Amino acid sequence: MSATPIEISVGGSRWASSWAQDLMTWEDFTESLSARMYNNASTETHAEYMALSKAEQDKRKDVGGFVGGSLRGGLRRRGCCTGRSLITLDMDGCAPGSTQRWVAAIKALGTAAVYSTRKHDPEHPRLRAIFPTDRMMQPEEYQPCARMVAQMLDPTMQVFDKTTFEAERLMYWPSRSSDSQWVCEATEDGGRISVDDTLWLYEDWHDVRQWPACPTEAVKLPGGKQADPTAKQGVVGAFCRTYDIRAAIAKFLPGEYVDAGQDRLTYAAGSTTAGAVLYDNDTFIYSHHSTDPAGGKLLNAWDLVRIHRFGQLDADAAPGTPAASLPSWQQMRALAENDGPTAALLRQETVDHAMEGFEPLPEEDTDPDKWQEKLDRTQKGAIACTIQNAWLILEHDPVLKGRIWSDTFSERLRCKGPFPWSDKTQERDWSDEDDAGVRWYLETAYHFSGVNKAADAVALTGGRHAKDPVREYLSGLTWDGTERLDTLFIDYLGAEDSSYTRAVTRKMFVAAVARCFRPGCKFDQICILSGKQGIGKSLLLSRMGKEWFNDSITSFDGKEARENLRGVWIVELGEMTAFSRSESEAAKQFLSQTEDRYRAAYGRRTVQYPRRCVFFGTSNSSDFLRDATGNRRYWPIDCSYERRTRVVHDDLTPAEVDQLWAEAVARFNAGEELILRDELQKAALAEQQAHTERDPWEGSILDFLDKTVPLDWAKRSIDERICWWENGPTDLEAPTQKRTSICVNEVWREVLDSTGKAPDRQQSKRIAAVLNSLPGWAPGKYPQRCGPYGMQRIWRRKSE
Repeated sequence: MSATPIEISVGGSRWASSWAQDLMTWEDFTESLSARMYNNASTETHAEYMALSKAEQDKRKDVGGFVGGSLRGGLRRRGCCTGRSLITLDMDGCAPGSTQRWVAAIKALGTAAVYSTRKHDPEHPRLRAIFPTDRMMQPEEYQPCARMVAQMLDPTMQVFDKTTFEAERLMYWPSRSSDSQWVCEATEDGGRISVDDTLWLYEDWHDVRQWPACPTEAVKLPGGKQADPTAKQGVVGAFCRTYDIRAAIAKFLPGEYVDAGQDRLTYAAGSTTAGAVLYDNDTFIYSHHSTDPAGGKLLNAWDLVRIHRFGQLDADAAPGTPAASLPSWQQMRALAENDGPTAALLRQETVDHAMEGFEPLPEEDTDPDKWQEKLDRTQKGAIACTIQNAWLILEHDPVLKGRIWSDTFSERLRCKGPFPWSDKTQERDWSDEDDAGVRWYLETAYHFSGVNKAADAVALTGGRHAKDPVREYLSGLTWDGTERLDTLFIDYLGAEDSSYTRAVTRKMFVAAVARCFRPGCKFDQICILSGKQGIGKSLLLSRMGKEWFNDSITSFDGKEARENLRGVWIVELGEMTAFSRSESEAAKQFLSQTEDRYRAAYGRRTVQYPRRCVFFGTSNSSDFLRDATGNRRYWPIDCSYERRTRVVHDDLTPAEVDQLWAEAVARFNAGEELILRDELQKAALAEQQAHTERDPWEGSILDFLDKTVPLDWAKRSIDERICWWENGPTDLEAPTQKRTSICVNEVWREVLDSTGKAPDRQQSKRIAAVLNSLPGWAPGKYPQRCGPYGMQRIWRRKSE
């Protein structure tokens, strides 16, 4: 048993304002539990205690308590836990007569202590389980560790109090009634819980959605039924009617949360993901993130902003202070009254008045200069330097009118000259030179000055004349009724003529249409065209993508990759064989996103850009897939120079491209699904496996799994097993059987490395990846004992 001390924080009662930090050995801690259980005996009987009111029961059981870790400043408040050395679990849902069974189960997990609560009796067991860990847990590690250990004890999670996993949760010291049949036991056998090994049992412990949960956590909203904040009177109701949770975050808390999909958000400053849950159409939020200032409470938009922006002001507020008297409330009220809806009527009237000024004037064919009568002027008759005037000039001046617009596909300002400052006549992006030209022209022709006002007028003009060139292109096509889309890759690239090839081709281009008409719609597939160089793979994609094609993305990291998607419809990712494993991980995340959020160069704010593109990959190699866990996103298609019947360079004309897209639009309007089902999905899996680079360990592992083992294999020690593998069976007649389960450590010790050295994390992940890729094996749902290797994550042989 390690002599590493445990660290706890001790308080004289649940109301203690300061909790003292204490270091002690595990032996001293368990002796303290036993002594307190013996000495903290009251005079009333158990029956008398149970007859008391809840308030009186709470008072008598409060003999002081402890938090199984350290607290910042000795404060037991949300976010003040700085580390945990103990996992503490409230087990109030034990079945009648199950006390000894639970005591044995707790001890079976290793070093542990267990004691009964004040209400405990044999027919209604109530226990507290305590497990020391091999190192100090960080606050964000505590919940996933505690929940996984709880699941090891009870896979159903029914016996645990759902609040027991909070890092700041206190445990009362043991106490009892005079005749209680109490329990207080401890063991040092088996070693402490390994924090790293426990977290490794998750695919990603940062993802809150993977954490085991008590059944009661999914029954109702945390905190119970809440009043609708949008129905409230006064400043709170007005604020919540104007801003739901997402809108409030976007405006007042930018960057604090990141969208995690499925009505979940991630607290950006935390280390776990998807822990903030939205309820009632974004009316409420409940954050499970341990470091979130707003965590652990069901909040409306008002309270979410109040706590994040001003919650620190309440640190010295006296307990019981009315909410409206808290310093944070006063500051939030000031924020809302100055920037929010408390002045809604006045603001709306102001906005309405302003919008009237920006309405375009009717066309006056008989007098093209009549619009100038609407220009505001100074007392001296000069044109006033206002945004309204600059906007009117841009809308009606003959040399500027109709030449500036916003491209909503690329989210860029576009223009078409010529202009007084430029003789370029083609469509192009608005440039810094154009900004300077507008200022020069306004100053020269109208004696108008004002850099920001001119820029604002340009932005307003562009927004008013916004258009989507890709949507306009697709909407203007008429299909001739001849089907050619399904066989595009078959005809031009020599792909195999199969239902899989036809379906993938059709769905990829229908997905491109979908992302035009429904920006950001879910589609995270990538079609990979593999074949010899020169067949025309890239040229085909370029012609289909027209001026909205991009083949310059070389990395999935950073803002640059996302910026390269603006204004792009068809993306080619060249040479899949150049992707490293780390790039594969980045690719999975990059391809799965439906929008990109970043602040563009020279931009003043972070903006969300819904995805408008689809991705294709090209490769001259056939084994371009390396990460077996993420291959579902890839739809490989092999191309053959010899099988093609048409040539991209000669036959894929602009008119042919138009008809291909017209057919894709027709398929989209007919409701074409963007996923593969049933046999097509199986065909995709076969193609993915055929193009996946095999791990050199796979053959050895597969041979090992196919070998039979003695019937008593689970009872044999590691050394006995290795000896058996090295020497073979001593009794040729001894019966053997196929193994039905396996774990990573077993593969490592008995197949790959018999030296006794434990596998490192990378080696463990590599073995797990091979096991996950084997069609005859499936990962188990819960950790189970794996012979001499103890509790492990296991894989089971599928029924033959």
